[in-house]
Amino acid sequence: MPKNPAQAHLDQKLLGRIPLVVGVTGHRDLRPGGDRAALAAEVDAVFTELKAKYLEGQPETPIVVLSSLAEGADQLVSDVAISHGAVLIAPLPMELDEYVADFRAPRCIEPDAETKFRAMLDRALAHVELPYREAGSRPLVASDENKRAEQYQDAGIFIVRNCHVLIALSNGEDTGLTGGTAEIIKFKREGIPLKLSASINAALDGSEVGPVIEIVTPRAKVGSPEVKIGIKPWGSAAPWFIWTAIKRLAVFGASACGFVPHAHPNAEDRSWLVFRALAEQTRRFNREAKTASRRHRRAPTPAKSLSQLFENTKQEVKVGAEPSAVRSAPYWCELYKLADVAAILRQKQFKIDWFLLFAVGFVALIAFELFAHIWPELHLLLAAYVGMFAVIFGWFIIARHREHQERFLDYRALAEALRVAVYWKLGGIEASVSDAYPIKQPSELAWVKITLRAIDMLHLTDSPEPIPMDARSLELIRELWIDGQRGYFQRQGDRHHRRAERGEAQSILFLALSPLVGLGLLWWAPALGLLHHSLIVAMGLFAGGGAVVAGYIEKLAHNAHARQYDRMRLLFEQALWLMPAGAVGADLDRTEELYRALGSEAMKENADWVAIYRQRPIRPAG
Repeated sequence: MPKNPAQAHLDQKLLGRIPLVVGVTGHRDLRPGGDRAALAAEVDAVFTELKAKYLEGQPETPIVVLSSLAEGADQLVSDVAISHGAVLIAPLPMELDEYVADFRAPRCIEPDAETKFRAMLDRALAHVELPYREAGSRPLVASDENKRAEQYQDAGIFIVRNCHVLIALSNGEDTGLTGGTAEIIKFKREGIPLKLSASINAALDGSEVGPVIEIVTPRAKVGSPEVKIGIKPWGSAAPWFIWTAIKRLAVFGASACGFVPHAHPNAEDRSWLVFRALAEQTRRFNREAKTASRRHRRAPTPAKSLSQLFENTKQEVKVGAEPSAVRSAPYWCELYKLADVAAILRQKQFKIDWFLLFAVGFVALIAFELFAHIWPELHLLLAAYVGMFAVIFGWFIIARHREHQERFLDYRALAEALRVAVYWKLGGIEASVSDAYPIKQPSELAWVKITLRAIDMLHLTDSPEPIPMDARSLELIRELWIDGQRGYFQRQGDRHHRRAERGEAQSILFLALSPLVGLGLLWWAPALGLLHHSLIVAMGLFAGGGAVVAGYIEKLAHNAHARQYDRMRLLFEQALWLMPAGAVGADLDRTEELYRALGSEAMKENADWVAIYRQRPIRPAG
């Protein structure tokens, strides 16, 4: 639904940023008196620790709270969250006009329930009215409590699928009620059952599984167990870097002793480790997105990066395409341009890393050869050799700690998925990019899928006017996307082929010169005199230079890049052949199906490429 005008400025927090999404579930019938104040204090402590421990107090990462604003727990948590600067989005289990019946007699618990609900709804950025299930309608939901419970269940599923962590106010009792607190907690911890999943792929993926922060909460209901207010242990016990160091030391020590441990964290610990990694990647991207919005000499401006999406192969801008895309997909466009620039900057940085490692290594080789064969008395050369290796390992540690290569791969994967999203929106194709993203990718790429889901959810709340899918819109993205990507992959493939061939030729030349110099030494050794040692140095440097060039080309993976670009070029060429210009309007449904499949395949190919290169981290040359 359209955003609340009084809170419209809040969406500026979300444009171009990836939010940390917190879901809420809990009992409606909180006991009156001091319980509410005590529970509010516990919830306040949770948000304080989330911000300090997982967001490290970084203001660039917004917190979004998903709450249906039911009486009791939902409203209490939402109120505390807003006091911490969180943005509230309310997924309502049904139409607003029907949902307010829950806040009127005889369904309400407190006499002023409707007033409190509407006041809280006014504080929300937006609300989403979930559709009725098949064979359901407003009259049925109003009269049939079972149908109504199914709608509450759907609201809980929406929250579970879209939140990164769930805050639950529960007394621990499993009542078995449809849409009840215990069921929603179970969905978050174990996954959504097949019969309730949006699709088979979604059920197999299980990306909604995550951590739960459970606050023990007494109920006013007669016969409920008596419990004491408090927070169950939550979160990872040790700081991330300490846990990682301990794990690596344990594995190293065990391997040295002759065995490899097979211990794995339990499901709860694993969910918190994944959540910490997710929060870290989100926090890191948002920090870099802030700097990416500034002008850099080594990358296009974000505005230029976005405008390039709407240029054809002749670099002609299609008039009106960019404004239409920005209107229909504001969150996608804003995040794409920042992710693209951040990826370009990190790509350049990790190329510099490799160049420095190989270049300094070659300089170290020169210093050693000169010391060993020409000036053995000049110990400064030996010191320089040792110093160069210190520089290599120092730079290697910095590059690995800052994860230049990993960040480039993550940001490129995100940008490529967002590219598909923008073109789909521009063509009027209303498809969920997060659902189309490949399932069961390595955990690092799970961040991309979860991010896409969060932006999908924000798009639902903003409800921009969609672009109609017709022959004109589909022909437009054929020209901009399919033909544009085909041309891009062809150019990039040719460029990487040339670089690989040039590097290979240089490497072979250096390696060939080394034995030639050696033959010269054998043939003319008595007549060379002082040149003898110089030629020995040259022989070693030619061999070392060939190895350096070959290693540098291999680490930059020009041949592998060229093969990937060739595969992608063939994919888009096939799409152009299947849907020639002017034939798009003949069968809109078939064209839409083709474009959906093409987008899914493009994201899968990119995800596979990223997963492969994540297994080739930067390391010292040698």
